[in-house]
Amino acid sequence: PNPNPNPNPNPNPNPVSGSRWRQVPPPDQGQRLLRPRRGSPHAQTPAENLTTEPHIQTPTGPEPEAMVAGVTAAGSPNPGAGLGPGPHSTPIPHPSPPPSGGWGLERYGSLADVAATVERYLGDHLHDSAAFLAARLQAEAPCAAHAQLLAQAQLLGGRPAAALAALEPHSDLRSRYLRARAAYRLGQLRLAEEALLGAARAHLGVAGLWEGVRADGGAGIPGGAAGLALLGDVCRRGGRVEEAKDCFGMAVTLDPMLWGAVEALCQLGGAGADLRAGAILSGRPGTSAESAESPPQGGDDAGADAQEEDAAPGLPRRAATSMDAPMRAFAQLLHVLGAALQHNCRYEGDEAIAGLANLPPRHRQTGWVQYQLGRAYFEKGDYEAAVEALRQMQRVAPHRIAGLELLSTAYWHLKKEVELCYLAQRAKHMDRGRPEVWCVVGNCFSLQKEHETAIRFFKRALQVDEGFTYAYSLCGHEYVANEDFDRALACYRHAIRTDERHYNGWYGIGAIYYRQEKLELAEFHFRRAIALHPRSSVLYCYLGMVLQSREQHGEALEMLDRAIALGRNNPQARFQRANVLIQVSSARHDFRG
Repeated sequence: PNPNPNPNPNPNPNPVSGSRWRQVPPPDQGQRLLRPRRGSPHAQTPAENLTTEPHIQTPTGPEPEAMVAGVTAAGSPNPGAGLGPGPHSTPIPHPSPPPSGGWGLERYGSLADVAATVERYLGDHLHDSAAFLAARLQAEAPCAAHAQLLAQAQLLGGRPAAALAALEPHSDLRSRYLRARAAYRLGQLRLAEEALLGAARAHLGVAGLWEGVRADGGAGIPGGAAGLALLGDVCRRGGRVEEAKDCFGMAVTLDPMLWGAVEALCQLGGAGADLRAGAILSGRPGTSAESAESPPQGGDDAGADAQEEDAAPGLPRRAATSMDAPMRAFAQLLHVLGAALQHNCRYEGDEAIAGLANLPPRHRQTGWVQYQLGRAYFEKGDYEAAVEALRQMQRVAPHRIAGLELLSTAYWHLKKEVELCYLAQRAKHMDRGRPEVWCVVGNCFSLQKEHETAIRFFKRALQVDEGFTYAYSLCGHEYVANEDFDRALACYRHAIRTDERHYNGWYGIGAIYYRQEKLELAEFHFRRAIALHPRSSVLYCYLGMVLQSREQHGEALEMLDRAIALGRNNPQARFQRANVLIQVSSARHDFRG
């Protein structure tokens, strides 16, 4: 027997003999460099041969580039290239050295020019190039300005952790604002609040902040009005609703055109007496939506004088400016839009519809206005009109996502299965990263009685955005359809936790308690829902049914009469009212008998 396990003994022992490693032949042998063919016995390396480093002989002869398969000057493959010296060998040329200025870099006279280029790249959404140059600037000349450029590039590029690290050693106002923004994106609410308020007073929260804002006009707050709005987002996400309202109110007072703060104010306290969203309507706090719907009387100068007289005491007065005609028209547009938003958040649909009807066609035929119209009709229970407005929203703004969840729910109520299926298919191809899309798909399966599948898609919406309150309510409705009341209650409570003004959550809990015959609890939750949405025919109808079950027939009739007055097309309210009258008549008959 042959003691050598290698069937092809090599007189020159090679520790990796039989593997895919081969000795590299010198180029003057006229042989090509070969790789093992796929499927050959040498294409895989035995495990026992990987214990030692392969031994590769260093070729002798010309330079390595002469061994590489060459390309002719014309760019076509040269079969004779790479075979060693010969008439067909073409050495690969080295790249030409850069000019003395370095690829045209002589146009940049200083590092300030590079910083300006980074800002231009950020405006052009070239985030990676901006981040690279900003990092080089920060390494070359460390300072707060360069760190802020780097943090901005990282934030816009979706890397908040890197932005937070870049700003760590800096404590100026701009750096603190960017640090708070990055911390908020990471969900580190405490760190964001400390960056905005300072570690010394972060434990005090928003208390006493208004006095400082009145004294310096917000100059001591990182980011000014934007920083106050961010602090409002932090408080809102942490469940501190009243403090969030204060922050958004101060932000709107400082910057009346900060529309995100106006929307947040309306969503948090649209029916509250302390709502300051009216500041956007006239540029000053405390203006009501009703007075904003009509321009100030007495001409332009009268409006300017009223602004000076009504300015909040202690706040720095705005510089007197004269509005030209286009600016006056734009201000009036904001008056109407702000009032309509405020009415919708208070579920005052008739007032919102009337205000938006006065807009000129160029503004009325926009996605946002049609969405507000559709929302107003939807909350009134007029689903046909809501569908018409929301479909018009799709026509004028075909790529708008917000509002599709309401359109799908309106289709669900109208049992329009074909239209809902088409909407679900279209929404899936628009943007899978938005929770509204998965609510549309979930409603589609819900209409087909596939409740488990609908629940999966509603949960997918919550995975995309855990703060999307409407998805919690829709998920709870599906659990009720499956008679899984415990999980339904959990969903409704999550909805109330994320938005305590979400009346659907209160209604859902009340409906479950009504089915479980916990009538006192049901009445409490229905009354809370009616306090938020006092114009809902459905809510009054359910409250009347609860009162009827508790044999409070007089109040039950009153609630059902309100339900009929609010919803002329609500047959359930008429049916329940007839039931109450029959019970009252039967009771009187029994008493007389």
